[in-house]
Amino acid sequence: MTRGHFSIIGGILICLLAGGLLHAQERQCTTVNVATQPGGNQQEGQIVTQRSWPSVPVVFHIISRLPESDFSDLEVQAQLDVLNRDFQLRGENLGRVPEEFRELAAPMDIRFCLAAEDPAGNPSTGIIRRQTSIPDIGSAFNPEGRRRIHYDFLGGSDAWDPERYVNIWVGEMEGVIGFATFPNQAPFPEEDGIIIDPAYFGTLRPAGQTGANRGHTLTHEMGHYLNLQHLWGANDSACEEDDQVEDTPIQSGPHFGCPAHPVVSCGTPDMFMNFMDFTNDACLAFFTVGQVSRMAQSLEYQRTTLGTGLVVCHEPETTVPPDLESKLITSYLPERKVILARLMDPFETRVEISCYTIDGRQVAEYDLEGEYTLLIPTRGIPGGFLVLWIRTDSTRFSRKIVLY
Repeated sequence: MTRGHFSIIGGILICLLAGGLLHAQERQCTTVNVATQPGGNQQEGQIVTQRSWPSVPVVFHIISRLPESDFSDLEVQAQLDVLNRDFQLRGENLGRVPEEFRELAAPMDIRFCLAAEDPAGNPSTGIIRRQTSIPDIGSAFNPEGRRRIHYDFLGGSDAWDPERYVNIWVGEMEGVIGFATFPNQAPFPEEDGIIIDPAYFGTLRPAGQTGANRGHTLTHEMGHYLNLQHLWGANDSACEEDDQVEDTPIQSGPHFGCPAHPVVSCGTPDMFMNFMDFTNDACLAFFTVGQVSRMAQSLEYQRTTLGTGLVVCHEPETTVPPDLESKLITSYLPERKVILARLMDPFETRVEISCYTIDGRQVAEYDLEGEYTLLIPTRGIPGGFLVLWIRTDSTRFSRKIVLY
């Protein structure tokens, strides 16, 4: 496939799809001017012990021109759940990590959460929605060089204080799936943050031709926001550059699709299942100890006011006990057009299951108290997906079921 042109802006990471958005099979990114402030670059042999950060507040700016570019609260929360699972080493692809890399895979003691108050202290959902008539607003600039999506007066949405919030804009982009600013490298302070094209945001929509429908694009961009480079460095390096992280193998350039391990480009197997490569979402699985250390340095020395408790977050009802999640089996039975939900062992309290369509509409609610098996009918449900919210008196988590 012919490679797409790179767009380069000082201090910004830009992710592109080779051949454009409509017919793309592969995504591409480029980085420039990686942050080099004190503590920003992990040197050979240097590992920083991470501390625990309070919840890091996030605000989503949903800038929609078409109905399919808007997202329900449920879809936004599902995307945030993926981001947290990825950073906490709880993602669905961990089984794809080869044995030789498993000891390098590491969780980060961090949690991203929807901001519960705006910069003025007013209550907020942490989600802002704006309508726009501007095509590809995420790639559009005014004559002064300001990106329109970042400003109310240019048809977008003003950033909340980037010293206290992670700003994530979701808006159409031309030939680009997303980008992020490195620490202290935004061209204007109001533009510090992340942009994701709506076609690659969230987990509840069909993959199309891109292989990027499981929410890991935001994980990749958050890595850049916290000062991670691509595994091959700033450019396709022919094994002459790396990402300034000790425990990621040097590789010559990006990988696409879902390669079979091992793939060797610089004398050792490449870590193509790492979140900072370009493989499909179905293959991306983990950050390394060194990458987690580098991101911890970014929070310690660069983005020093994030996660310091200055902003109130929407806290989860509780963490999910592993025994409930492992005991509850859910599967789709297409020949019967039902979802089977089964508790493999008794659970000590009532389990409620609420069913939502892709647009966030609740269509049913069930109670597993005293029951071990539940059949949920799916005939007539539009969109190809159901999201199950599973709750007890003290827990909550979700499952996405693909209908076919």
